[in-house]
Amino acid sequence: MKKFVSSIYALATLAVATLAFTACSSSDDITEEQPVNPAQKTYTLVINASKGDDGTRALKAGDHAVDVYWTGNETFDVVDYNVKIGTATAAASPNGETTITATLTQLPTQSLIFYLNGSVYDYTGQVGLLTGANSISEKYDFARASLTIVNNNGYGDFSVVGDEIVLNGEKVLTFYSAQAIVKFTLLDNATNEPINATSLTIHDNNGNLNQIVSLPTTWITGDITITPAGTNVVYAALNGVNHSNLTLTATDGTDTWTYSKSDVSFYGGEYREITVKMTKYVPECSYTAPTLVSGTLTYNGNARELVTGGSATNATIYYSTDGGNNWSTSVPTGTNAGTYTVYYKVVPADGYSGGVESTLVGSKTINKINWSGYVTVESTGYGYRGRYNGSGNIIKWESSNNNGSSWTTQSGTDNPSPTAGYTFKTFRVTIGGDTNHNQTQFTGSY
Repeated sequence: MKKFVSSIYALATLAVATLAFTACSSSDDITEEQPVNPAQKTYTLVINASKGDDGTRALKAGDHAVDVYWTGNETFDVVDYNVKIGTATAAASPNGETTITATLTQLPTQSLIFYLNGSVYDYTGQVGLLTGANSISEKYDFARASLTIVNNNGYGDFSVVGDEIVLNGEKVLTFYSAQAIVKFTLLDNATNEPINATSLTIHDNNGNLNQIVSLPTTWITGDITITPAGTNVVYAALNGVNHSNLTLTATDGTDTWTYSKSDVSFYGGEYREITVKMTKYVPECSYTAPTLVSGTLTYNGNARELVTGGSATNATIYYSTDGGNNWSTSVPTGTNAGTYTVYYKVVPADGYSGGVESTLVGSKTINKINWSGYVTVESTGYGYRGRYNGSGNIIKWESSNNNGSSWTTQSGTDNPSPTAGYTFKTFRVTIGGDTNHNQTQFTGSY
């Protein structure tokens, strides 16, 4: 009987279990509960903080230079051995002392580093303001402080009471700025007038100037371009300027000025005020110097160019053939035989620099030419005479009775020549030279 009852009980239990399973499997009214993760354990650390001394004070900007104060809006990344383990905030304070409260996701294991405004220092996009929207005070105020605390089971630098990290002994975070703040006052070096810049680019020829610093190991260097709203007072947050050769380039949208300085250092925490007298950039003209024409020139009665190849952009080339007394933009030419000495100069157009003062190109000679003509011999009934057909002045007639082996000078220089005896059948005339012609002789026979 007992065995029977037991069997009935077992069967009943199995049936109930089966029904329960079937109901759970087919019902749409029962929602399966999801597991809930436990809340992230956090710890609270409260610690005093200081801006440090004057050499490290360039954190928040006041109306005069850089005052030491806390706004109460500062935020921090808290890093333990390169791993972010929490964030922190600072209490407002009119001076350099404050209290920082950190919320940590784990207990400190080594040195904690507090990064004001995060561990990525991005100095791009500056607008040249010390305070106000997008100013250095708001966006480019990077600093860090470190704290070494070891638990050591409650006997080290801190102990844990509930969720609170309690420091053993007085500890203070001293913050050191990552950047210098530099106030540039921009003036034209020639006029001492303000340069109301819309852009100021700072270039480090040594390549030390940092654009972005991603701690602990990444530095991106390059130019810092600041875009002020047309003012000659520009504030800059600069990181990495260490014995650098800097070049500043400013523009007001129309003109450009530059300034260079070697061996410049701006250290983190410094506040500097510098008046920069910049030189206005004037673009240079360009030119190609002329050269003498090649080859030999011989008189032909026409004007001949003496130089070639001279050209200029944003400038004018002038030429002189009288030693620089008179100048012309026309390419110099020569017609008469002789030696011509050519000078040139380049005068830049308005708004351009460069050019060149009077400079020698060289000397070019146009050679003389022989006269062109011929001699005919005619009978006069008493003998023979020569007749010259050509240009130029006759300076001598000669006759020969032996086909030019020897000559007898005729008296007179008329044309035709005086009559010679019947045996003198060959005549020679000499034509005198002039500016463009050589002395030339012509001979003819009967």
